Amino acid sequence: MTITELFNLDLGEKHPGARFGAFRVGPFMVKVVDDYAARVREVPHRARRTDSYDSKTNQTTTSFQEATGAGWHVTATATLVGARESSLLTEPPTEDGGLWDLCVLLTFLTGRRVAMREDLDRFSPRPGEPACLDVATLLTAAAAWSGRSRIVERGLTTALNLYTEAVGHDVLQVFGSLYNTALNVVLDEWDLPLTNVAPSARKALKDTVLPVIATCEALSPEERSGYAARVGATIDQGLVGLADKLPALLVALGVIPVGDVEDATRRRVRFVNTVRNRLTHAGEGPKLRGLDKDQADRHTTAIASGVVPDILKLALGEVLELDPDGFGIHPGVRPNLVRFFAKGIWRGWPLEEKAFDEWFRADRLSW
Repeated sequence: MTITELFNLDLGEKHPGARFGAFRVGPFMVKVVDDYAARVREVPHRARRTDSYDSKTNQTTTSFQEATGAGWHVTATATLVGARESSLLTEPPTEDGGLWDLCVLLTFLTGRRVAMREDLDRFSPRPGEPACLDVATLLTAAAAWSGRSRIVERGLTTALNLYTEAVGHDVLQVFGSLYNTALNVVLDEWDLPLTNVAPSARKALKDTVLPVIATCEALSPEERSGYAARVGATIDQGLVGLADKLPALLVALGVIPVGDVEDATRRRVRFVNTVRNRLTHAGEGPKLRGLDKDQADRHTTAIASGVVPDILKLALGEVLELDPDGFGIHPGVRPNLVRFFAKGIWRGWPLEEKAFDEWFRADRLSW
């Protein structure tokens, strides 16, 4: 019987009990350690706020927890109890019994890297945002296990691995680029109802335009070659680009409505595309039309660290057949995205009105 230690699997602050603390995931029985509560307290946690409501007194209490913990800690084990399986979420598949896939799924669901001892040197224990309710992680992982093949079939293996790599970084440009590239993969591979220029028409256009460039005497041979390559690539792409694909994906995921949407919603879709492009290619936040610098910086932070990864949670979760309105993806993911695109509010943070610290440290009743 093969037992593998799992580091930094976080199912919440308390021991999840027999029902949620041990579960069959694929060929593995995953079980938290007996002293889980003590171990998980040592795992890195970010600063956070908690708002509790007392129905008896009709009062809301806000409490703040500072960042705590550091490093890697064994919080669970995975015991091989079924037939060995290949890990499909590697390229090519790996004959490791399925351990890599187990760690990838648990990382995606918990928002922090879950790793085996031999992989600790290559990853960071930095915590991110969970994709499901913490106590339901193992049940959700069990439901997602069969979806690994769908991830591969849909061409989304790279997107999932880039997502899980991003959770280990705390530099905006680094995790932003990883999330943005993962979203590009999703947009390229998703079956979206967009009509592009027919391949035959694009070929006809190239056959007409490229000879003109090749015979333009005002250009040097090197310039003719460069223009031919650039124009040819643009023609091959057609008239459908990433800017068109994103709103179509948001409609498909139930984030923005079908048909005509309000100007403010279209404006925020453009913000997301602008931030993704500028942050990835220039390493800095862009100017956003109609916003001052502070407002634009707040949008850049929220989009890179929250909006884009939450779109990925919905998309990858759908392929894994995890329902955001029922069992699976955290039920707050879609409503938060809907509210961002409709109102410009991200997880309760009014991006055009308040700086993060001003909002985060304020009592909930004041906003």
